[in-house]
Amino acid sequence: MAIRLNHLFILVLLSHFYVCVSHPIKMTTAKVDFTNNTLTINFFRDDLTTCLTQVYRQHVDFENITENTKTILEAYIQKHFKISQKTALKISLITTTLENDVVHVTLSIEPIQKNIPFILHNTLLLHAFSNQRNNVIINATRYTFDINTTTLKIND
Repeated sequence: MAIRLNHLFILVLLSHFYVCVSHPIKMTTAKVDFTNNTLTINFFRDDLTTCLTQVYRQHVDFENITENTKTILEAYIQKHFKISQKTALKISLITTTLENDVVHVTLSIEPIQKNIPFILHNTLLLHAFSNQRNNVIINATRYTFDINTTTLKIND
């Protein structure tokens, strides 16, 4: 009986610790640079890890980034972040780094046709967290995506 109470106490203590260290902000930030044809996205490591593990049912580690983690990450971003004119522009992973629990991802994007509106679709992490917000900066203008706003037509 004493062992069960000890296990229960440890479980309650660990649950409390997780709640205390878990951050309440669920957000990504991204910057689209059409001059250099790059896309930079910043994720909180724990949110991204939780999401990718749920979706792909595989371990991902941003401390020691493997080819498998890169492949999973690129596939996830390609599915959930799209820039389209007549068709979706190709997005390819360039680098992934971890700094202070933030995963910085840089991707290349196909050149966009100038002076033609485009569609931006961003559902990154929205299926994992109901309070998720995704901010995207394009030409100094910020666009916010959430569970209610996943697609915008942009006339930039």
